[in-house]
Amino acid sequence: RERARALFGTVSPPPSELSGPAALGRRLFFDPRTAADGKAACVSCHLPEHQGADGRRFSLDARGELTQRTSPTVFNVVDQLAQRWRGDRKSAANQAEDSLKGSMGWPSLEAAREHLRTLGYEPLFREAFPDDPEPLSTANFGRAIEAYEATLTTPGDFDRFLRGEAPLPDEARRGLERFV
Repeated sequence: RERARALFGTVSPPPSELSGPAALGRRLFFDPRTAADGKAACVSCHLPEHQGADGRRFSLDARGELTQRTSPTVFNVVDQLAQRWRGDRKSAANQAEDSLKGSMGWPSLEAAREHLRTLGYEPLFREAFPDDPEPLSTANFGRAIEAYEATLTTPGDFDRFLRGEAPLPDEARRGLERFV
Protein backbone atom coordinates (compact mmCIF):
# COMPACT_ATOMS: atom_id res chain seq x y z
CA ARG A 1 0.00 0.00 0.00
CA GLU A 2 2.74 2.49 0.96
CA ARG A 3 4.76 1.86 -2.19
CA ALA A 4 1.67 2.12 -4.40
CA ARG A 5 0.61 5.35 -2.67
CA ALA A 6 4.09 6.77 -3.26
CA LEU A 7 3.93 5.78 -6.94
CA PHE A 8 0.38 6.83 -7.72
CA GLY A 9 -0.78 9.29 -5.09
CA THR A 10 -4.47 9.38 -4.29
CA VAL A 11 -7.48 11.25 -5.57
CA SER A 12 -9.10 13.08 -2.67
CA PRO A 13 -12.86 13.32 -2.23
CA PRO A 14 -14.40 16.66 -3.22
CA PRO A 15 -14.93 19.17 -0.40
CA SER A 16 -18.34 19.33 1.23
CA GLU A 17 -18.44 23.12 0.77
CA LEU A 18 -16.94 25.32 -1.94
CA SER A 19 -14.49 28.08 -1.10
CA GLY A 20 -15.27 31.60 -2.35
CA PRO A 21 -13.02 31.24 -5.42
CA ALA A 22 -14.41 27.75 -6.17
CA ALA A 23 -18.02 28.99 -5.94
CA LEU A 24 -17.18 31.83 -8.34
CA GLY A 25 -15.38 29.35 -10.59
CA ARG A 26 -18.43 27.09 -10.69
CA ARG A 27 -20.61 30.01 -11.70
CA LEU A 28 -18.17 31.06 -14.43
CA PHE A 29 -17.76 27.45 -15.62
CA PHE A 30 -21.49 27.16 -16.35
CA ASP A 31 -22.17 30.73 -17.59
CA PRO A 32 -22.38 30.84 -21.41
CA ARG A 33 -22.35 34.65 -21.31
CA THR A 34 -18.62 34.52 -20.50
CA ALA A 35 -17.80 33.46 -24.08
CA ALA A 36 -17.58 35.94 -26.92
CA ASP A 37 -20.59 34.37 -28.65
CA GLY A 38 -22.66 34.41 -25.45
CA LYS A 39 -23.51 30.74 -26.02
CA ALA A 40 -20.46 28.68 -25.05
CA ALA A 41 -19.32 28.04 -21.50
CA CYS A 42 -16.53 25.88 -20.13
CA VAL A 43 -19.16 23.18 -19.60
CA SER A 44 -19.94 23.25 -23.34
CA CYS A 45 -16.73 21.28 -23.95
CA HIS A 46 -16.29 19.69 -20.51
CA LEU A 47 -19.55 17.83 -19.97
CA PRO A 48 -20.10 15.80 -16.80
CA GLU A 49 -21.96 13.15 -18.81
CA HIS A 50 -18.85 12.70 -20.99
CA GLN A 51 -16.46 12.32 -18.04
CA GLY A 52 -15.57 16.03 -18.12
CA ALA A 53 -14.76 16.08 -21.86
CA ASP A 54 -17.08 16.56 -24.84
CA GLY A 55 -17.06 13.19 -26.58
CA ARG A 56 -16.33 14.71 -29.98
CA ARG A 57 -13.38 14.01 -32.23
CA PHE A 58 -12.79 17.77 -32.54
CA SER A 59 -14.30 20.30 -30.18
CA LEU A 60 -16.23 23.33 -31.35
CA ASP A 61 -15.04 26.73 -30.10
CA ALA A 62 -17.05 29.92 -29.44
CA ARG A 63 -16.28 31.14 -32.97
CA GLY A 64 -18.06 28.10 -34.40
CA GLU A 65 -14.78 26.58 -35.60
CA LEU A 66 -13.49 23.10 -34.95
CA THR A 67 -10.43 22.87 -32.77
CA GLN A 68 -7.48 20.59 -33.52
CA ARG A 69 -8.40 18.09 -30.78
CA THR A 70 -11.14 16.88 -28.51
CA SER A 71 -11.43 18.60 -25.16
CA PRO A 72 -9.56 16.77 -22.41
CA THR A 73 -11.34 15.98 -19.18
CA VAL A 74 -11.44 18.44 -16.30
CA PHE A 75 -11.85 15.68 -13.71
CA ASN A 76 -8.80 15.07 -11.51
CA VAL A 77 -6.58 17.43 -13.51
CA VAL A 78 -5.55 20.24 -11.18
CA ASP A 79 -2.63 18.32 -9.68
CA GLN A 80 -1.30 17.07 -13.01
CA LEU A 81 2.14 18.24 -14.08
CA ALA A 82 0.89 19.59 -17.40
CA GLN A 83 -2.41 20.80 -18.81
CA ARG A 84 -3.96 20.18 -22.23
CA TRP A 85 -3.00 17.46 -24.67
CA ARG A 86 0.22 19.25 -25.56
CA GLY A 87 1.14 19.90 -21.93
CA ASP A 88 1.78 23.53 -22.84
CA ARG A 89 -0.06 25.17 -19.95
CA LYS A 90 1.65 25.35 -16.57
CA SER A 91 -1.51 25.10 -14.47
CA ALA A 92 -5.27 24.74 -14.67
CA ALA A 93 -5.50 28.48 -13.90
CA ASN A 94 -3.20 29.27 -16.84
CA GLN A 95 -5.27 26.94 -19.05
CA ALA A 96 -8.54 28.62 -18.06
CA GLU A 97 -7.20 32.15 -18.52
CA ASP A 98 -5.70 31.38 -21.93
CA SER A 99 -8.94 29.72 -23.03
CA LEU A 100 -10.59 33.16 -22.90
CA LYS A 101 -8.69 34.22 -26.00
CA GLY A 102 -8.72 30.70 -27.41
CA SER A 103 -11.81 28.53 -27.38
CA MET A 104 -13.91 31.18 -25.59
CA GLY A 105 -13.44 33.44 -28.60
CA TRP A 106 -12.21 36.74 -27.16
CA PRO A 107 -9.76 38.80 -29.26
CA SER A 108 -7.81 39.69 -26.12
CA LEU A 109 -7.76 39.12 -22.37
CA GLU A 110 -8.63 42.78 -21.86
CA ALA A 111 -11.81 42.38 -23.94
CA ALA A 112 -12.78 39.33 -21.87
CA ARG A 113 -12.13 41.19 -18.60
CA GLU A 114 -14.24 44.16 -19.66
CA HIS A 115 -17.04 41.83 -20.68
CA LEU A 116 -16.98 40.17 -17.25
CA ARG A 117 -17.34 43.65 -15.77
CA THR A 118 -20.40 44.41 -17.96
CA LEU A 119 -21.95 41.11 -16.84
CA GLY A 120 -21.82 42.34 -13.23
CA TYR A 121 -19.12 39.97 -12.02
CA GLU A 122 -17.02 42.62 -10.26
CA PRO A 123 -18.66 42.24 -6.81
CA LEU A 124 -18.35 38.44 -7.02
CA PHE A 125 -14.65 38.68 -7.86
CA ARG A 126 -14.17 41.16 -5.02
CA GLU A 127 -15.85 38.73 -2.62
CA ALA A 128 -13.84 35.74 -3.88
CA PHE A 129 -10.49 37.60 -3.90
CA PRO A 130 -10.84 40.16 -1.07
CA ASP A 131 -7.09 40.79 -0.68
CA ASP A 132 -6.48 41.53 -4.35
CA PRO A 133 -6.47 45.28 -5.18
CA GLU A 134 -7.71 44.44 -8.71
CA PRO A 135 -9.92 41.39 -8.11
CA LEU A 136 -11.66 41.42 -11.50
CA SER A 137 -8.87 40.11 -13.70
CA THR A 138 -8.42 37.33 -16.18
CA ALA A 139 -5.76 35.84 -13.89
CA ASN A 140 -8.41 35.58 -11.16
CA PHE A 141 -10.84 34.16 -13.72
CA GLY A 142 -8.27 31.39 -14.19
CA ARG A 143 -7.74 30.98 -10.44
CA ALA A 144 -11.50 30.71 -9.85
CA ILE A 145 -11.92 28.09 -12.58
CA GLU A 146 -8.92 26.19 -11.18
CA ALA A 147 -10.41 26.32 -7.66
CA TYR A 148 -13.66 24.87 -9.00
CA GLU A 149 -11.88 22.22 -11.07
CA ALA A 150 -9.98 21.20 -7.93
CA THR A 151 -13.35 20.06 -6.58
CA LEU A 152 -14.01 17.86 -9.63
CA THR A 153 -12.43 14.75 -8.20
CA THR A 154 -13.57 11.20 -8.71
CA PRO A 155 -11.90 9.00 -6.10
CA GLY A 156 -12.48 5.30 -6.47
CA ASP A 157 -12.11 2.14 -4.44
CA PHE A 158 -8.38 2.08 -5.18
CA ASP A 159 -7.97 5.57 -3.68
CA ARG A 160 -9.85 4.49 -0.58
CA PHE A 161 -7.53 1.47 -0.34
CA LEU A 162 -4.43 3.65 -0.71
CA ARG A 163 -5.67 5.91 2.08
CA GLY A 164 -6.22 2.86 4.31
CA GLU A 165 -10.00 3.33 4.36
CA ALA A 166 -11.03 0.14 2.53
CA PRO A 167 -9.65 -3.28 1.67
CA LEU A 168 -8.59 -4.24 -1.82
CA PRO A 169 -10.06 -7.47 -3.21
CA ASP A 170 -7.55 -10.34 -3.30
CA GLU A 171 -7.37 -10.45 -7.10
CA ALA A 172 -6.77 -6.70 -7.30
CA ARG A 173 -4.15 -6.89 -4.53
CA ARG A 174 -2.28 -9.61 -6.45
CA GLY A 175 -2.44 -7.51 -9.61
CA LEU A 176 -1.14 -4.47 -7.76
CA GLU A 177 1.75 -6.49 -6.30
CA ARG A 178 2.70 -7.68 -9.79
CA PHE A 179 2.38 -4.21 -11.25
CA VAL A 180 4.48 -2.59 -8.54
